[in-house]
Amino acid sequence: MRIKAKRSYHPFIMVAFYLKILPEDLLLIIPRTTQYEWKHKPVSELFGYSWYCQNQHMFDTLEKVATSRNLMKIN
Repeated sequence: MRIKAKRSYHPFIMVAFYLKILPEDLLLIIPRTTQYEWKHKPVSELFGYSWYCQNQHMFDTLEKVATSRNLMKIN
């Protein structure tokens, strides 16, 4: 029996996933089990969570830019 190697993901893929701005074509490639793990991972226990909380405004801005066609054109 051949074991499939586990795929590693670039951090930006995970950021886009958490911001809910990952394109559908990429979501279709990521296994549902991986998506489930990401959705149910207790992010508050991850290293750097406190930094994220202190800088959440930057991520909120990124999400707004990524989901707005007008802002994407400007950028």
